[in-house]
Amino acid sequence: MKKILALAFSCCSLLPVLSHSAEVEVLHWWTSDSEKQALQLVQEQVNSQHQWRDFAVTGGGGNSAMTVLKTRVISGNPPAGAQIKGPDINDWARLDLLQPLDSLAIKQKWQQVFPQEVLQFSQLQGHYYAVPINIHRVNWLWINQSVFNQLALTAPTTWEQFIEVAQQLQQAGIEPLAHGIQPWQNTILFESIAIAKLGPINYRRAFVKHDPEVLASQAIVETFNTLRQVQKIVSPQAADRNWDKNAQVFIEGKAGMMIMGDWVKGELTNGQLVAGEDYLCLPTPGSQRAFIYNIDTFVFFKTGQSQLRAQLDLAQIIADPQLQTDFSLQKGSIPARLDADISALDTCSRQAHDDFSTQQLVPSMAQDMANTGHVQNAIANVVNYYFKNPNVSAEKASQQLKVAILASQG
Repeated sequence: MKKILALAFSCCSLLPVLSHSAEVEVLHWWTSDSEKQALQLVQEQVNSQHQWRDFAVTGGGGNSAMTVLKTRVISGNPPAGAQIKGPDINDWARLDLLQPLDSLAIKQKWQQVFPQEVLQFSQLQGHYYAVPINIHRVNWLWINQSVFNQLALTAPTTWEQFIEVAQQLQQAGIEPLAHGIQPWQNTILFESIAIAKLGPINYRRAFVKHDPEVLASQAIVETFNTLRQVQKIVSPQAADRNWDKNAQVFIEGKAGMMIMGDWVKGELTNGQLVAGEDYLCLPTPGSQRAFIYNIDTFVFFKTGQSQLRAQLDLAQIIADPQLQTDFSLQKGSIPARLDADISALDTCSRQAHDDFSTQQLVPSMAQDMANTGHVQNAIANVVNYYFKNPNVSAEKASQQLKVAILASQG
């Protein structure tokens, strides 16, 4: 990663000042129906002042977009703005590739209106380089009320109960878990189990601090063992099924449960399902006291003075409290701002909002919040290989995970 960024720096430092233009090109990976509807709210405001140029990259939970972004930057042609998350923001900022947002942060009093847990990813050495738009909770278990009522099932609160309920659903001819066998989706399952087996403190030690002792612990082995049990109840037909297609299976009553961040709620709402009535949202088994978060943020590349005004206008739009409320209503998230109006949020989003203030907060390892993309990819590769190869033991996978994490640092 550092070698790629170093090359990016050398290329972009030679960029000429662009000719005057009100066009602002923005890279992102929001391509599902509900995501596009949410993003359209931003686009409409931008287009009232400038011209939005959409640069959407499908697939990989954002990994594909980051690959494309690196290629664009290395070629000396970065987009004006890009959706980037977590520690990766600092990698770009350290190379002096990002436009500072200090003036806007001071004007809008970011220190007062954004939680510090959110702002920590936007800052480097006292300067602001990213604007947050929302917060997602990743460790959600979604329950199809119609299916559960029909079979007189109770929502599971432990992984043992989860497996029992999944087997009952399977026996009834219903897909137990709407899940797509993709690396990032498999890693979300792993993360959801790990938070229960490790607890928030040891989760941070393992996946943020990369503590060798915790990475070698029995709790990691138990996490892989439980993941194998879950893997056995996942439909083989779900190979490479996208998350929004999982949502459609759930909406149609063909699946009883889903484990996915609350971005999936945007699709459920589009499918005319009502939170608290047609489906339940619960913390994943064993994670009732933890909030695994994913924060969407945007950065702006130094593309010349001619685009600076449009970039700062876009940043101001994204940080607006009313925009964040309207955006989250479409996206299934909660606003990143503390002063945004939440009165119209549904029961699941209200729970997420309350839990963000009261539960133990941990960054999502699966969603690029705990590590740089390089470390995250190393974790996902081990987890995905284990998920797809039943002959690999939990002990072996645990050893591979420790080696992969420690080797990918730096």
